[in-house]
Amino acid sequence: MYKALVNACLVEAKERAGWYALGSGIFTLFLREKYKLTRGQAGLVFQAFYACMYMFTLLGGYLGDKFGRRKMIGAGLLLTAAGYFMLPFNLVTGMLLVIAGNAAFKPNMTTSVNSICRAEGYSEEQTDASYSWFYLAINIGGFVGPAISSIFEERKEYGLVFATAYIPLLLAFAWFVVVRKDFPDSSDTIFEEVSEELQRLRNKCLNIICWIAPAFWCAFHAGPTQLTFFSADFTDRKIGNFVVPSGWPSASNSLYILIFTPALIYIFKKLEKMGRAVPIATKLMLGFILTGAAFAIMVMASVEYRDVLAPLFYIAFCWLVLTISELFISPMGNSLFAQYAPNNEKGKWMGKWFISISVGNIAGGLWGYFGEHLPKWIQFSLFATLPLFSAVVMWVMRHDMNKAFRRVDNLAEDTLIPPGKGAILPLKLAIQGEG
Repeated sequence: MYKALVNACLVEAKERAGWYALGSGIFTLFLREKYKLTRGQAGLVFQAFYACMYMFTLLGGYLGDKFGRRKMIGAGLLLTAAGYFMLPFNLVTGMLLVIAGNAAFKPNMTTSVNSICRAEGYSEEQTDASYSWFYLAINIGGFVGPAISSIFEERKEYGLVFATAYIPLLLAFAWFVVVRKDFPDSSDTIFEEVSEELQRLRNKCLNIICWIAPAFWCAFHAGPTQLTFFSADFTDRKIGNFVVPSGWPSASNSLYILIFTPALIYIFKKLEKMGRAVPIATKLMLGFILTGAAFAIMVMASVEYRDVLAPLFYIAFCWLVLTISELFISPMGNSLFAQYAPNNEKGKWMGKWFISISVGNIAGGLWGYFGEHLPKWIQFSLFATLPLFSAVVMWVMRHDMNKAFRRVDNLAEDTLIPPGKGAILPLKLAIQGEG
């Protein structure tokens, strides 16, 4: 298990390093520089592009269910690498290749983590922990990619910016070819059998999450647009004689995840040991509340520093709170849809989860475009209030969701994480030489 999960994490980290080298906000700055777009226009183009990347994951998940996940993962990596290479030369062709590549890669790679866990007989708590470690790997790539590409963007060396995107994809494909047998295919995985009534309840709850999650993604993906523009144009980024690159605050998102993911896993496991396990509905609700709080910080900054540059502290603290909210929502969503979607349609349902990301991107892009000339505090107020409505829905539905999202396959006792050890499972396996 340790070896297979680590290989999945290594492939994903490289793929995400390539994406975040552009998607952290650098691509919007490129659009402004090359095509002379306004902030609103560049943000709308980026959000439409990002939305399309996730809109077609439903098709990619369906094809993975039908023809096998390994084929789709490999094809997705190559298509995305080709797209990143083409973007500075032919924008539309590059975008189409990236959209196709992400649609093939994303749902099948994410679902494969659950197949790895099932192959080892892991419990739902272990599976949640594995998805959190997988999410940590995503953000190692998410930290390295923009940290490097931001330096080249400051120098306007866009050839090197795009090289930091497609080279990691080629490395990810090469590694995937070597370790591809560690990824169970769709037909290789044995899933739990549940009653039709329970599956209907699960489907209902998953659909509700799909409907309310865009409120989070609309706010969260303001990072590559509104927050990056605020960092570039309305923030005092000087620390002594050093000017912090405008992309670094968004890159701090991944750094915060590296710090807080192990801590949150450990806290959740300790609470479970004490008989106070945090239900999944409560985790999601807390995530929505914290998202609103993150943008309330930006509302305060916009009001207090309306006519002068805001201190760097505000946007850094916003990203800190927003990151913690992300850890309550994104990896938990991945785990939920991988574990509790119908057995023969897991890739397709993972695509539905990613479509909620797409809807959020579209809404955020439209708000950024039409609200470009509104005061900044009004722009950020939408992102501060929308997630609170989703939190209310989670509170109302908490009993149904807690009933739906429990496994019923009664895994063997010797496959369970020993009490208090779940937070460091992969590290313990490495130390003990297991798997």
